[in-house]
Amino acid sequence: MNVVKISTEAPFEGNVSINNLREFVPGLYTSTCRLSENLRRAGIGHTIVGGVAVSCHGFGRTTKNIDALVIGELAFEYRDGETFLRQGLPVSILGIAIHYVAPTNAFEKAMLGQYLTVPAPGEVPILPLGPLMVMKLIAGRWKDLSDVAELVKRHLREVAYLRAFVAENLPSQLSRFDGLVADAERELIEGGGV
Repeated sequence: MNVVKISTEAPFEGNVSINNLREFVPGLYTSTCRLSENLRRAGIGHTIVGGVAVSCHGFGRTTKNIDALVIGELAFEYRDGETFLRQGLPVSILGIAIHYVAPTNAFEKAMLGQYLTVPAPGEVPILPLGPLMVMKLIAGRWKDLSDVAELVKRHLREVAYLRAFVAENLPSQLSRFDGLVADAERELIEGGGV
């Protein structure tokens, strides 16, 4: 599990850190910390994903929302075929929208469910790099694929691990991942670094 304490720098030589958010989008750091604390107090297992997680892993990019992967049975109420957000959960913090996402199929539950945790006070769970890459490859939008390439540039030492993770969990996207790695390496050579 990859729980990043707010008050400390994280593994990966300081790249994976909630503190990376401080410089990218005003209020994003504070909003993410408050969201995690709200979910912790409600007893809802969660982990931060999406653009915020990408920034925590070292590629600062702007985002207008926070994506929180949550245990659906705890964060949502289901009535008459409709889904409602549990009462008391914020839909925005400091003007930043909150998007709640729950694993829905067996694959997502098996791969992502293990990272849903109720953190200790002062900690914010961030989805580890391997599962984050898989989520981005599944989404397949240009921005998501760009995130994969940019993260590869910042984690070249982990490329073998990431490739193995993708091969095991999403083999249908392995050739796409390999292409993104090649693009990232080429850009590093041509551009002289990150």
